[in-house]
Amino acid sequence: MRVNVQYITIIIIHGRPHITEAKYVSRYQDIPTESFYPFGYGLSYCNFKYEKMELDKKYLKQDDYITVTVRVKNNSNYKGYEVIQLYIQDLFGSVVRPVKELKAFKKVFFEPNQTKIIKFEINSEMLKFWNADLKYVVEEGEFKVYVGGDSRNVLEESFVLKSY
Repeated sequence: MRVNVQYITIIIIHGRPHITEAKYVSRYQDIPTESFYPFGYGLSYCNFKYEKMELDKKYLKQDDYITVTVRVKNNSNYKGYEVIQLYIQDLFGSVVRPVKELKAFKKVFFEPNQTKIIKFEINSEMLKFWNADLKYVVEEGEFKVYVGGDSRNVLEESFVLKSY
């Protein structure tokens, strides 16, 4: 017995527009299409404020790394933990890339009204992906770095990967 199997690959970049006058739209008519809680969201008695995100370099070489620093403050009178998350976006990949990829996180304990400087290191290994030829590669180009307590409420910076 012979089985005929067909494989279909569908890549959706943006979906249908959110224009209300359009005949076909990719959203609910009475509620927003985004999720109620963003990825990484967590309830806490503490309120954390992110500020002054900085990259020590704007250009990354293949065998080097960039240090990302961000100042996080516990704006409450309670002790608590916060999960600081680092996301990276490849702006011009040879294949369609995710908008934000979680690359690192740190769970940090804060005393009431305490401020800490949190550091992450980005290297070229973190920027690799599977290309159209199924090779695990890193490509030159521009990248965005996001740091925050969830995937929606983030600070943003950018850098460029160079091969020289």
